[in-house]
Amino acid sequence: MMTYNNQNYPFFRVPGIILSCLVLLFTTALLSTELGRLYSGSNNRGRNDSNEAFQYSIFSDTIVGFNGNIMNPKLENRWVWPWSTATLLFSFIFFTTGIVGIISSQRQNYSSILTFFICSLFSICLLIFLIATYSTIIVGWKSIYETNEEDSIPSFVRIDKNLSIVCLAISCGLFIILLISLILAGRIINACTRKGIPRVINTYEHVSG
Repeated sequence: MMTYNNQNYPFFRVPGIILSCLVLLFTTALLSTELGRLYSGSNNRGRNDSNEAFQYSIFSDTIVGFNGNIMNPKLENRWVWPWSTATLLFSFIFFTTGIVGIISSQRQNYSSILTFFICSLFSICLLIFLIATYSTIIVGWKSIYETNEEDSIPSFVRIDKNLSIVCLAISCGLFIILLISLILAGRIINACTRKGIPRVINTYEHVSG
C-alpha cells in the first residue's frame, strides 16, 4: 500500500484571510474613488466652471465645415464602461485576487496558495501602471496651470486632481499589501525554488512515523 505525502499549510490561514480582506477593502475604496473622480471631476464636468450644461462638442468650435457655415449638432457621449479607465478594468482583477486569497486561506494547499501568489504578482504589475497613471495626472494638471494653489485651479479640475491624489495613495497602500501577500505566499510554498518529485511513503514508514 502506497500513499503520497499531502502537505498542508495551516500557518497561511490567519494572515491569508487578513491580507485578502485588506485587498478587497482597498480595492473597493479605489474603485469608489475612481468613480467619484470620473463623475465629479473634469472628465465629466469639463475644465470650465461656467459649463453648466456639462455638454461636450466633438469639435472645439460650434461652427464646422469648410466655409464655417455648418452648425455642429452632434454631441459627444461620455459613457463610463468597465473598460473606460485602467482602474475600472483592473479592479475586477484585484477583486479576483482577494477572493482567491480567501479561498486559498481556507483550503491551505499548495495549488490554491500558488494561484494566490500568481494573482498577487500580476496585480502588482498592474498597480505599477496605475501608480504611474495617477502620478502623470497630478503632474499634468500642475504643468497645465503652473501652480498648486487651489484658488487658481477650476473647481472640477481641483476635484479631479484631489481625487487622483487619493487614488494614488490607495494604490500605494494596495501595492504594499499585495507585496506582503506575494512574499508570504511565496515563502510558505517555497516558490521559485526547485521542487523534487513527491516522496513516496510506504506502509511501514507511515505506521512507524
